[in-house]
Parts: sequence; structure tokens; C-alpha cells
Amino acid sequence: MLFIVDNSHQLNGSNKAVVSSVYSSWEVGKLQCFQWIKDRFNSPNFHFCVIGDGYEECEAAQVMRWPFVKIDPCPGSGHRFPGLTLRTVGYYFDVVYGSSDPENEEDESSSHL
Repeated sequence: MLFIVDNSHQLNGSNKAVVSSVYSSWEVGKLQCFQWIKDRFNSPNFHFCVIGDGYEECEAAQVMRWPFVKIDPCPGSGHRFPGLTLRTVGYYFDVVYGSSDPENEEDESSSHL
């Protein structure tokens, strides 16, 4: 399930989620759920990343060509969520969507000449 909370999708003032901001794959599967999210938010300003612990999330991410970050809720795991940072997710974005750092793009393009 994905619950969107950002400046443009706030709780409705009563601390209850707005139905249009909740996505559940319980009945339709991860791939269909991800497709709905892409259809709703597809624009050059959006990048998608799947964070999950299951094979279904991983397979759906591959089909969608989105980065997948594996997490594991079990203590002591090598894929424990608290170690995940925006910087780490940024590395996944750079691999899939290209670098967002103009300086790195110049360095990379000159090194390929």
C-alpha cells in the first residue's frame, strides 16, 4: 500500500487519508497498482522508485523499469530500512533515470569521448 503525503496531497484535516491518496495491491497485484500510480502521476517531473521486501514488488518494478530498493523488516538484516536515506535512493534514481547533477554529467560525457 502506498500512502501519499506531501505538500500537494495532505490529509483532509481530520487526520484521515483521502481515498485518492491510498493505493492497495491486495486484490489487483503490485503491477496493476504501480500502473495506476504511473498513469495518475506520469510527467517529466516525477520519478518512481519501489521500496519493498517481496519478490512481487521486485518483479513489478522490473516490468515498469523502475528502481527497486530491497528492505527487510527483520532486525539485523543487511537490507534494514533505517539505513535507507534519500542519498541512497538518489543513487538508484541516477542509474535508472540518469544523473541529476549537471557537474557529473559533464564529467561523464567528457570521459566517454
